[in-house]
Amino acid sequence: MTRGDPHPEGKFLFIGGGIANFTNVAATFKGIFWSVLTKGIIRALNEHQQRLQAHKVRIFVRRAGPNFQEGLRLMRNLGETLGVSIQVFGPEMHVTGIVPLALFGKYGDFDPSSAPASTNGNILMGQVNSVPSMDRTSSSGSSAAGLRKSEFSNFSMDTQAFIYGMQPKAVQGMLDFDFMCNRTKPSVACMIYPFGGHHVQKFYWGTTETLIPVYTSISEAIERFPNVDVVVNFASFRRYL
Repeated sequence: MTRGDPHPEGKFLFIGGGIANFTNVAATFKGIFWSVLTKGIIRALNEHQQRLQAHKVRIFVRRAGPNFQEGLRLMRNLGETLGVSIQVFGPEMHVTGIVPLALFGKYGDFDPSSAPASTNGNILMGQVNSVPSMDRTSSSGSSAAGLRKSEFSNFSMDTQAFIYGMQPKAVQGMLDFDFMCNRTKPSVACMIYPFGGHHVQKFYWGTTETLIPVYTSISEAIERFPNVDVVVNFASFRRYL
């Protein structure tokens, strides 16, 4: 963000993420718990304040998860003192909505001149006094549940995925989550493992045993499950050593 000559049109810095399951959002921004790995976003922005101003950096934040209200409050307060434009959103904003809002000044059909309040009664932005209204109602056909008809979702209650690699713990975790969400079938269609023969792997669906097939190639998996359009791949930890 601060290297080279300033761009005449400035720069955008996106701090975005989905709904974290176990990450304390406020602690991430402050950098309390992971000081060895990160200085904390707020501390880093303060340290680079003058260079951020010189490069005309505009910051767009979208986070949700544990303690997200406190984390967003800290970012809003920072925007008031840093001298840098910081626009802050919570779960009322779609996870990718901050990108078109920054680049084009709007989110889909959303007009940023409107000013509705967020679900907790507070405006969750630093300088734009509005948030998009998300349609959370269930629909069918070309309009995916929870999204407007003009949007597309990769995932529904019927979506299934290929798991590339032998990842039994991850698969069991997915099946447990499926069961808790009252899915009628697992989100894992099969596993793909090129280094072994065809076989089945035993897992649990609630308290009942279920068998997930394992194939040696993606082509075989597609032939068996032609409607699956999601592949989950796990990177080896060895790449970070």
